[in-house]
Formats: sequence, structure tokens, C-alpha cells
Amino acid sequence: MSLSRQQRSGFSRTTHRSCRTSWGSPQSHSRAIKQNRVFSLAVLGPAVRLTITGILTPVTGALLYELSSIPVIANSVRLIGLRERSA
Repeated sequence: MSLSRQQRSGFSRTTHRSCRTSWGSPQSHSRAIKQNRVFSLAVLGPAVRLTITGILTPVTGALLYELSSIPVIANSVRLIGLRERSA
């Protein structure tokens, strides 16, 4: 038995449409994703450079990496709030 591409991925247009209505506008998603990317690159880019040059220890670089995920998660949680307000 052969499955279609949509069946294998578990994602269909119907699922996509329902996500759009239940999780806020796609614009708010893309804005949050862009903000998360910019923040991550702004923090992690210099941290990697400083770790490679030896100014930061690898442990400090790893700690900075882990701590930088907290604002990214907080920004993403905002989308859940958008969902609750629109429901």
C-alpha cells in the first residue's frame, strides 16, 4: 500500500487552514519567528566568536547558549496568548 506525500507528512491543507484560524494570523507567526532568529543570531554569533578566540570559556559559551533560549521561548509563548484571545 502506497501513501501519498500528504499522508506521509501528516500535514494537509485542511490542517493548515485550521492552524491559521486557531493560532492567530500567519503574520504574527512570521514576525515572532523573525524576532527569534534575530535575537538568537545577535547573541550567539558574538558568543561563538568570543569562544573561538578564547575570550569566553566553552562552558560560558554553552551557558550563554542555554540562557539565550529563554527569551526565545517567552516570545513564542506570546503566540499562545494570541490564540486564547482570538478563541
